[in-house]
Amino acid sequence: MARQLNLIIIRILISLTSRSRTFQQYSINNCLFHMKGIKNIPT
Repeated sequence: MARQLNLIIIRILISLTSRSRTFQQYSINNCLFHMKGIKNIPT
């Protein structure tokens, strides 16, 4: 439920920020962060 909602929000964010590569990469990392449920993202 909540996970599907997060994926929808993340897809919207990626769509809105598709022109900015930095924001797009941030959105992708944020997506991986929520999907894996980890506390720290290696950069």
